Amino acid sequence: MSKKITAVVGLMLSMVIVMPRVMRVSAAATFGAAAQGSGNTEVNQQNNYSVTVTDNGNAVLNAIVDIEIHDSSNNKIFQQFYAGQNFGTGQAQSYSVSWTPAAAGNYTLDVGVFSANWSNLLAWDGSVLSITVNAVAPAPGFAANGSASPSDPLAGQPVNFSASVRNNGGAVNNMITDFEVQQNGKTVYQKFFTGQNFGQGQSLPYGFTWTPSAAGAYSLDVGIFAANWSNLLYWQNGIATVNAAAQGTASSAASSTTATSGSTAASVSASNSGATTTASASASATATASASTSGFYVDPDSDASAQAAAWSTSDPIDAARMDLIAAQPQATWFGGWNANVTADVNTLVGAAQSAGKTPVLVAYNIPDRDCGGFSAGGAQTPAAYQSWIQAFAQGIGSRPALVILEPDALASIDCLTPADQQVRYGLLSYAVRALKLLGQAKVYLDAGNSNWIGAGAMASRLQQADVAAADGFSLNVSNFYTTGSNIQYGEAVSSQVGGKHFVIDTSRNGNGSDGQWCNPPGRALGVFPTVSTGNSLADAFLWIKIPGESDGTCNGGPSAGTWWPQYAVGLAQNAGY
Repeated sequence: MSKKITAVVGLMLSMVIVMPRVMRVSAAATFGAAAQGSGNTEVNQQNNYSVTVTDNGNAVLNAIVDIEIHDSSNNKIFQQFYAGQNFGTGQAQSYSVSWTPAAAGNYTLDVGVFSANWSNLLAWDGSVLSITVNAVAPAPGFAANGSASPSDPLAGQPVNFSASVRNNGGAVNNMITDFEVQQNGKTVYQKFFTGQNFGQGQSLPYGFTWTPSAAGAYSLDVGIFAANWSNLLYWQNGIATVNAAAQGTASSAASSTTATSGSTAASVSASNSGATTTASASASATATASASTSGFYVDPDSDASAQAAAWSTSDPIDAARMDLIAAQPQATWFGGWNANVTADVNTLVGAAQSAGKTPVLVAYNIPDRDCGGFSAGGAQTPAAYQSWIQAFAQGIGSRPALVILEPDALASIDCLTPADQQVRYGLLSYAVRALKLLGQAKVYLDAGNSNWIGAGAMASRLQQADVAAADGFSLNVSNFYTTGSNIQYGEAVSSQVGGKHFVIDTSRNGNGSDGQWCNPPGRALGVFPTVSTGNSLADAFLWIKIPGESDGTCNGGPSAGTWWPQYAVGLAQNAGY
């Protein structure tokens, strides 16, 4: 993460009180709205607003109060709503929202009142409060220094960092001290300390260890953030430097090495719609070479890895196939089954960053998920989903990650009522914005596959879900359609959504689709994960669905998401491994 600015410590906010004003309404209802909060603020400054809505007409039950912030082009960049609101005649309700602007500009705080399930707009005011956001002026209140030992290690040799951070301003509590090792402007390692209390003039010491995985020049940077990463107070680059050298003359030419696993060597040639990868090596050596150059994180404790170990003596041939699958970077799915999603995401992202790789995560917790199918579930309410997304985002923090957002949520949206469809669009937009505020997360809204929804219809759905704020969209997640057909579909969709890029799930599409989506027989592993796609709009081929995890209780499979090693073996065999 590259920080270009520092925040002003002790910024005084100018408070604006807006008098109640009559909101534009239908003849059936009349409401007034007022807001108190900062009308003049800065980038990365958390702002708290108090909004009062008064019913000046007939009583309204089970209403939705919708609070939004729009930029000067009337793009919605923030939303928080409250369902189940009951108003008596003349009754006023107060609501609190917090917003941290990411960019300078002019904004408005808007308020709407809807009837139950968003079925009817009762009132709307598009300018309850005007907000001016200024760029942050550099005014550091801290100073930092550090050292690295050794400063000239070999790749793979641990480096001990020592640092000291001094507070030159007034006392501050509950800070986050964030250390990041960067190379060429990209963060390769992060270590942060929460709950830091600095007295005036006080210095705090820090120490930690990092191991460079490759030769090169690195810098240690430090930042001071307010609680919950809500505001950057200080940033300093290069408090220590490391110049790592290569380890001796060790060969890294894995792709030209012939090896054996058990008693079986394989000549691998996997074809997928004109895209062919070939290697002469054992299954294990082929997988290792692919994973080492992908840039994406490989989980060393995957089900496939454990299966390979379990079969290493009894079934060495299939164990080698499991080794191949285990060596590929694959996505990790998160949903309601995570008791502490922040901690679980943090563990994954931290491990990936320590390895110098990018993790691929799937957010899969949208309300009414899978329309009651094999993967039914999701958050119970829109508010619960918003809280879950915030917890998910907090686990990522400011570190690099690639997020696939809610597979099938847009492609299957027709199963919802028109009102619930609008709620879903709003939740997806909320999720995109929350994740993009993190700084380094790449976010791809799921857009089904090449054989589901027409390109024009999907483009419309993506636009309503705020794809403009995302990095792009994902295709073929958990499905089997060829890479070529998805590229053609992706290009057609992209042309209607401002040229947005896309990623394709190739985990099981080596033999294409037979028309089934749930554990169909005869399918094969597809092209290994890579960013070398040969198409300027296709950012990556990824293994988003984990090969060997069941689609559901069909074609002899266990429940959705359950590890099914026999299916994984079949995918590898059918791919020629």
